[in-house]
Amino acid sequence: SEWHERIARDAGVGASTSSLSQEILQERQVLQYVTLGDFEGAVGFLLASTPEQTTRYFRNALCTISLAAATSPGNASTSLHMQAAKVVAANTAAMGDTQ
Repeated sequence: SEWHERIARDAGVGASTSSLSQEILQERQVLQYVTLGDFEGAVGFLLASTPEQTTRYFRNALCTISLAAATSPGNASTSLHMQAAKVVAANTAAMGDTQ
């Protein structure tokens, strides 16, 4: 489809470093999960990236928590939302205020 080709083409524009292009690829992957309605897949993908792998960790953490909340409106103690919050909190505590 046209929008998919445009995203693929635009993702390479302005990518001057490998870390930037890696982040663009990560954003594209998350967008694909969300477009397909697979919020759990998007959350899992975001949680799989360690804080050291991205300069946008806190933005990704917020997206992770938001997507997880959208997928699990039921029991908070066993929900994906609670699990994602625990992982994000642990990673953030381990990082400290270095970023």
